[in-house]
Amino acid sequence: MTSPARRTLPRIGQIALEFSAPDGDGEPPREHLSCVVASADGRTLWLASDETATVERLTLSDEGTHFAAHERVPLRDRLGLPGADDEEADIEGLALRHGYLWVAGSHSLARRRPKKADDAEAALSRLTNVKLEANRFLFGRIPLAKGDGNAAQLADKVKTDEGGKLRAGRLSIAEKQKHLKAAATRSALSAAVCADEHFGPFMEVPAKENGFDVEGIVVLDDRIFLGLRGPVLRGHATVLEIAVAEGKRGSLALAPVGEDGAVYRKHFLGLDGLGIRSLMPHGDDILILAGPTMDLDGPVRIYRWRQAASSSAPRAAGVYGGEDVAYLGDLPFGDGDDHAEGMTMLRLPGSSVAHLLVVYDGPAADRRRGAHGVLADLFALPGS
Repeated sequence: MTSPARRTLPRIGQIALEFSAPDGDGEPPREHLSCVVASADGRTLWLASDETATVERLTLSDEGTHFAAHERVPLRDRLGLPGADDEEADIEGLALRHGYLWVAGSHSLARRRPKKADDAEAALSRLTNVKLEANRFLFGRIPLAKGDGNAAQLADKVKTDEGGKLRAGRLSIAEKQKHLKAAATRSALSAAVCADEHFGPFMEVPAKENGFDVEGIVVLDDRIFLGLRGPVLRGHATVLEIAVAEGKRGSLALAPVGEDGAVYRKHFLGLDGLGIRSLMPHGDDILILAGPTMDLDGPVRIYRWRQAASSSAPRAAGVYGGEDVAYLGDLPFGDGDDHAEGMTMLRLPGSSVAHLLVVYDGPAADRRRGAHGVLADLFALPGS
């Protein structure tokens, strides 16, 4: 594969995100931001940390200079998470569509990281231990209601103007995986793909080791794309396309996405050997934030998957590269910090131009503001 000439996207500014103090002894959300999505009017940001089971809401200040007024929303209250109270959901994707905030967990396993203070036996023990936590297999949606000041709030259910109801709901997290060595409780999505010829061998492999790992979501009118950090197959990143149907009390079930009755469709994209960290619709295209599958700092790049979000010509399952997947530019990354994890298009009120807003996991010291705040970057996107 011939790599295009590399260029760094121009950073045109930064904007502060002011969070409140964390609950209990936890770290501030700024330490582990994994995804972000902006409202259409640019006044609300929804964010998540991959170390919690909450979503975070920030509101643009009256001056339009920063986001604050932090509200923390526990997902257990809205979606009935099955894991322990202190168990994270490893949220890696957020989307706004159809009056809902959509939430996707990683659906991954996790290997424990050795600590500096561990002796040899303890370090080996931690590397042997692979965690399977039920909350990580979350895929659901929560309806949005308008609150005071016309700011979007989350609700259990919302009555629409047509008399219908939008209800909070999620895919089942109670499917036994007979194809897996560990017959553990996972999700309906895992059940659908665990015997797949491409995905099956990676369902027992932890995240950051090329295991199955959801990072990024795009919700269209009748289709949903899930970006995968892994597996990367022979240099090709993976996008999983699904559809959902609503059941009783807002519960969700996988629905067929093709004429053959299959409940998922596979797309493999040539991203220079990188995995997917975030997805975002952009007109008829889908923008991709890509980074290493393994636990490395970089490179980090933005790509455009052309016409992937088109309603008139849905993409068939297959392998995409060349003119279908355009390289747009590199993003900066740190040495052990500043890992770009989430992106959204942000058009601030009064501005005629939207910019790419990027948030980082493990922010560098010069990105932190006060006890709980952090700076997000704004980039100029070619062709926007």
